Amino acid sequence: MKDKNIIIIVAGAIVFFLGFIAHIQYFRLRDQFIDLYKDKQMVLTKQAALNLEAFINERLKAIEVLAQMSATKPDQAEIFSEYERVFQIVKGFEYILFVDETGKAIAGYPENHPCPSRLPDSLKIGYFSAFESARLNRKIIVHSRDVVDNDRVLVCLIAPIFTEDMTFRGSVTGILNVQKSIEAALEPIITGSEDYVWVLNANGFLMYHPRHKMSLMGNIQHVQQKCFDCHQNFEFERQIMARQTGVELKSIFSNPAQLIGFATVPFENTSWLVVVNSPFRQIKALIRSQFKHMLFLILFMMGTVIIGAVLINQINKTRITARKELENIKVQKALIKEKKALESRYRILVEQSPDPIFLFTRRKFILVNASFETFFGYRGAEIYGGKLKFIGLVDAEYVHRFESEMKKFIKGKKQLTAISTAMRNKNGDFLEVQISFSRFRMGGAVVYQGVLHDVTKIKQLEREQEQRKHLSMIGEMSARIAHEIKNPLASIQTGIQLLESTVSANDPQKSYYERLRREIQRVDSILKGLLSYARHDSLSKKSVQIETLLDRFQRLILPTLKKHQLKLIVDLDPNLPSIEIDDQKMEQVLWNICLNAIQASPAGEKILIKVSSNNDSLLLKIEDHGCGIAEENLKKIFYPFFSTRTHGTGLGLAISRKIVEQHQGKLEIKTKQNVGTTVSIYLPKAEVIS
Repeated sequence: MKDKNIIIIVAGAIVFFLGFIAHIQYFRLRDQFIDLYKDKQMVLTKQAALNLEAFINERLKAIEVLAQMSATKPDQAEIFSEYERVFQIVKGFEYILFVDETGKAIAGYPENHPCPSRLPDSLKIGYFSAFESARLNRKIIVHSRDVVDNDRVLVCLIAPIFTEDMTFRGSVTGILNVQKSIEAALEPIITGSEDYVWVLNANGFLMYHPRHKMSLMGNIQHVQQKCFDCHQNFEFERQIMARQTGVELKSIFSNPAQLIGFATVPFENTSWLVVVNSPFRQIKALIRSQFKHMLFLILFMMGTVIIGAVLINQINKTRITARKELENIKVQKALIKEKKALESRYRILVEQSPDPIFLFTRRKFILVNASFETFFGYRGAEIYGGKLKFIGLVDAEYVHRFESEMKKFIKGKKQLTAISTAMRNKNGDFLEVQISFSRFRMGGAVVYQGVLHDVTKIKQLEREQEQRKHLSMIGEMSARIAHEIKNPLASIQTGIQLLESTVSANDPQKSYYERLRREIQRVDSILKGLLSYARHDSLSKKSVQIETLLDRFQRLILPTLKKHQLKLIVDLDPNLPSIEIDDQKMEQVLWNICLNAIQASPAGEKILIKVSSNNDSLLLKIEDHGCGIAEENLKKIFYPFFSTRTHGTGLGLAISRKIVEQHQGKLEIKTKQNVGTTVSIYLPKAEVIS
């Protein structure tokens, strides 16, 4: 059986070899015939292109001569008679026009000539574009785009007219009938043969075709359904436009094969493609005869090959199948092992990342790491149940912009993007984040990965820094104003005191002077506050017992408390350390904050000062149960001059925060309207002396 198979295979190989030799001989003979006819066709095509180029150039030269005459001869009648003479001598023109600089035909021959300015818009735009190009380039332009009149394809030869001082007077426009021109130019070559010629311009528009007159000025790039009556497609025509010169064989449906030669006719600003079609009957008959012999050889060869293939297939089928199965098993095991290793490494990286990382589809979360759960406060069952949507974590004010940027990323081709937005955790805390998104395929579905970076503190620091710069500028400006006002204010105060001394104690005017003096003192107090806020005084630090500072402060503020019928309660942790501070400035801070608490509290309420310490800082809390601060004012309370009271200067909190920050500390305010306000002052560990 084995020997039999070998004999059959060898016999088949011999037959195949003989068929292959016959096949090569057939194609060699066919190629020789085709090459011979191609050479002949190329000569014919180039001759046609040369004749057409010479015909058009002769008309271009005539138009150029008329343009030169129109620029130099003053006698218009003589010029226009020359137009008529050229029209009679140089055949092929439909019209010769004198077009002025506005595009209006003021003369021409014959008398029934058209006017370019009255052409339909579709034709006028193309003509005036060529007219303007001729003027700018000072060259003759061949315009062959969209010029069709009464089923005639026309070509405009536009020669600009410039006087000796280079003044533009217009142009001489010669209008040729393409059909008549091509037939006249190619008559010596084509007449009496079965060949025919067609012409395309540089843009692919059909300018002349004896068998497709209804498609003139149609573009092979934009064909209509009726064009497929004799064309399978227009790939061939597009290819010859790209190549510009050559010869090819083409079969058109059931029509005889055509040998098509093509060559470019160049002009100053454009070019035409001349295509010559010739029937291919003789060589086709020879090729058909050779094909019959070749077909027999091919059929015999195919039978032999099939028999050999069946035999070989039976021999190797079992062995090949077994080998493939074994290889597939090995590959699958390797892939599974590699996949598990990659998944393990990926999970380790994700779980150990300090940044929240999550995988999700457009509908639900697939995977989140521990940092994500900690950051947002949600746990596994809440996240993976499908109820929690990622868009639901985005702050309401940022949802629209976030969705817009995500849609761009999803629809776009980029694999990575970064989006800055704001989100809310489970407790409703406002969080500013930057999320780096990427996408990949998992199990045939598109999966998105997000790496979230918390930039809340960075953004807050940036805003605080910007606010400090702004407040610093306000302070400096206010200080300058205060310096300018203080001296005139002192003079006014002295003058009022002098006037007041001239008035008796019982004089009614005495009260007016006293009122003026109080208002001047109030203005002076405001100016002192401005100068205090603007000055960058260094601190005079010394070791102070917090109990001593608060005891002195209680005696200072006690009269004000009694006036408003309020009580001050001081709560101190035992064993408080001494602190190194500027006690005068820190006393000013306590005064400003407690004064605000007094003014906000109703009679009978209590104000609490609580002092505690931990490993990091000393904390002073001032609590009141007053009216609180409106939410819309909370962001403005540290601005200089911001005050909700009629007689307030709006400098107390601004100065207090500045003093605390000079001590490297921090001042925070928490408030709830109609409940009360808590002011916390933190002095860092560096400021504490045990």
